[in-house]
Amino acid sequence: MGILLITFQNHLVFRILHTSYQEAYAGYHIAFLMQLQLLYTTTGPCYTALFWCGVFLAIKNKNIPILFCANTAILTFLLFSHTQALGIQHVLPIFFWAALVGGYPVLCLSRIVSVTGRSLLTATLLAYGLLASVIVFVPQADGRLQGVFPLFSKERIAPLYVEHMSEYTRLITRLKELTKDGDTFAVFASSAVLADSLLYEFDHSLEKNLVWASQVDARDHLNLKELRAALAIVTDPPVTHLAKGSQQVITLPNECIFHQHDFGTAYQQVAGPFSLAEGHKAYIYHRTRPLSDEDIQWIQEQLNHTYPTWKWNRAAGMIE
Repeated sequence: MGILLITFQNHLVFRILHTSYQEAYAGYHIAFLMQLQLLYTTTGPCYTALFWCGVFLAIKNKNIPILFCANTAILTFLLFSHTQALGIQHVLPIFFWAALVGGYPVLCLSRIVSVTGRSLLTATLLAYGLLASVIVFVPQADGRLQGVFPLFSKERIAPLYVEHMSEYTRLITRLKELTKDGDTFAVFASSAVLADSLLYEFDHSLEKNLVWASQVDARDHLNLKELRAALAIVTDPPVTHLAKGSQQVITLPNECIFHQHDFGTAYQQVAGPFSLAEGHKAYIYHRTRPLSDEDIQWIQEQLNHTYPTWKWNRAAGMIE
């Protein structure tokens, strides 16, 4: 398998081996203590206590499989947190290994209690698991279970609620009217308020006209195809989800187009404002002329203030 990979995908393998993922995800970095706090609030105090009890008992009893699971969970956290901050989806593999460790003290306890004690232990665990699920997934439980909240995870995964949904619907309707003849569009925004992926989830039929935009500087660089799209959706104020300055591939085009300066003068507003969530407003602009070499050179110069090694790769259509 390795020979086939090197034979047919050697360029990809070479690029992977020479890519610094710590640098690529620099915009996602947070302090290590904040990472620990995030992990704790996601898993909750009971699971955390069970995990460390499991580690202690595994060391005491020299239980190699449980120690292996504990080491895997800890190393996964340490290595991943070195690259970027943990999202809830990243906690899942850590929790998978940690749950096996957390189950070990329960197993040890079940071996020394009576049949009645085991039944009570099982009922307690089932009740805790059910309550944990209800608190995380059912928003209506907040008011009724406040007293037991400290025992559970602080993570909440409520059903998606979008403020001003009618405005998103109006934006999509107008966008479909403007792209009915095949014009493409790009979205210069990246957060839960607005993003190309959010519009796609609202209406999958948009994909045939959607140009997926670069969002994170160090990870994506700037793909010029989004600036060559016929339509651009911009916001006021700019919509980003990472630390200031780490998403200039979004904020630079957004500012130029919205404030109509430099290459942004090539765009004309055709729709908006659309009043989105959190006080943001969205606008649709139409590009009136092609992106020139002078425009691209100016964009590169602006990005070079932060990324001095970035150059225009004409063949790839990238500034990277």
